[in-house]
Amino acid sequence: MSLAQEVWDEVMAILNERLTPIAIKTWFSECQPVELDDCRFIVYVSRPEKRDIILRRFEDEIKKALSELFATDFDILIL
Repeated sequence: MSLAQEVWDEVMAILNERLTPIAIKTWFSECQPVELDDCRFIVYVSRPEKRDIILRRFEDEIKKALSELFATDFDILIL
């Protein structure tokens, strides 16, 4: 398992506590972590519509979860 996948699993565990199961399944089931570097986390989503909604509705929650895990701010790039 890659580091990006391990971190994504932790992020999803945090989001599972904050979001409904329907929101998790609808918006995050197709997300694939791609890369984690010093201050950026890259996630791939197969459909541009989902990417746009995730960024608009959930970007802050994802960043907050990453900040809780690493005690630093991250940028998130969803492709």
